[in-house]
Amino acid sequence: MMEGSNGDFDTSSIYDLILWKKLTLAGVPCEGYTVKIGRVYATRGFVIEPGWEEIGPAEGVNMEQRRARLWKTAWGTLNWKYRAETHYEAYWKLLHKREQHVMNLHLQDPNERFKTGKCENCGATDTSAHAFITCPEVRKIWTTATKELERMLGRRQSLQIEYSEQEIVSAFPVLRETLPSTMRMRVVLWHSAVIYAITLHRETCIRNKPATDDDEGWEKIVGNEIKRVLWDIYEDFKENQEGSQFQAQWVLGKGLVELDGLGCLSFQ
Repeated sequence: MMEGSNGDFDTSSIYDLILWKKLTLAGVPCEGYTVKIGRVYATRGFVIEPGWEEIGPAEGVNMEQRRARLWKTAWGTLNWKYRAETHYEAYWKLLHKREQHVMNLHLQDPNERFKTGKCENCGATDTSAHAFITCPEVRKIWTTATKELERMLGRRQSLQIEYSEQEIVSAFPVLRETLPSTMRMRVVLWHSAVIYAITLHRETCIRNKPATDDDEGWEKIVGNEIKRVLWDIYEDFKENQEGSQFQAQWVLGKGLVELDGLGCLSFQ
């Protein structure tokens, strides 16, 4: 190597000494490599498919590709740009089946009441599906919280929602398809707030012993979380002077929020 006058290596001189056009990597000329090509190869990974055996595409051709596309869409939903950090963690736990299970805890409760691996609400075995979907108490949260979604969508009639594992884990893709494209992210926000509320309530009960009847508590959490995220979305649209776009996505249809003549946000 050549040393410069200041004692440092003269990298420009080194560059000139290397015959780049003849240099190869795995038999391929190095000049054929670029940052863009490197990124392409680096991102050619397999889509992570969590262990939700019950979730998958309908039977037919190209099952592997359609299954990968299903989970790729789910990961895209998880990474929604406006998802709150606490919501992200809760939804990540659901997708990965990593929620806090009662049978996996080393609790300080002297009665060790949670070491049976049974749901304290209904006595069923505690599983990922049970924690977020099939427990009667959790099912009641989903059905009751639907009223908040109906408000967000400006609906005067009850929504017909399928509370299946695939719909809940994937943030209700079938329901979203039935809505105008501008309103679909309202479902994602509502789903995000409910998943967070269920996770928070569940982990709080596991740490502090189950509450007797905390319906009002979780309903308040869902409502407050929706408003908190909506406010952040509004501030972002406002900063980027996209008030009309915010109006179309979050206000039209006489939903949960409205804008006055000055563009100020208020909640109904």
